[in-house]
Amino acid sequence: MTGRVAQRGEEELQRKLEWGRQSLATLERELGAKPYLQGEQPTVSDLAIYAFVHLAGDAGLELPAHVARWCRRIEALPGYISVVAPHVLPLLGPSNPQVSRPSGVA
Repeated sequence: MTGRVAQRGEEELQRKLEWGRQSLATLERELGAKPYLQGEQPTVSDLAIYAFVHLAGDAGLELPAHVARWCRRIEALPGYISVVAPHVLPLLGPSNPQVSRPSGVA
């Protein structure tokens, strides 16, 4: 083995992380001027982007200040439900009130 496959994998990872950093910087600029992506009220675009952005920490990316506040605004919306992947639930404990558990999952 020459190590090229591993090198390409690392290069691809770094490329994607840089793309993530650039995307977060763009969101930071936009959300610095308004509370939601389209203005004063949340829209489906906020929900769609939030679905990915709130997981940036899982990739080791830090949320910029305006983006982090925007995530908290989304999480404060009426009807917001935090859903955690079933394989993570045992790590959170059985009685965490912040976590919505699918039926049949303790």
